[in-house]
Amino acid sequence: MWQNFSAWLLFAGLVFGALAVVAGLMDLLRPRTRPLRPPFLSSLLYLIILALSVANSLVHAGDGWAAVVPFGWALSAVTFVLCLIAAAVSARKYARLAWRI
Repeated sequence: MWQNFSAWLLFAGLVFGALAVVAGLMDLLRPRTRPLRPPFLSSLLYLIILALSVANSLVHAGDGWAAVVPFGWALSAVTFVLCLIAAAVSARKYARLAWRI
């Protein structure tokens, strides 16, 4: 049951991640949002996170305990740490914009 639940959660994350990529690409076309664009490092981290999530979803699509335990947990942990790093990098730019006079 938990393996199926995690597979569906990973799929939902991929769907919303793809929607976020589409929204980010639309922001690239709008000149008004130029100062709010994330730096190159955070954009690269977001793409790496999305690629790791696809790999994690494929690992979780396997059968039984062996599909989740050795590599599924490790990929989930690495993806989570990269999400924290990307959030910190993005928040740093927004904090600098908020305090600019």
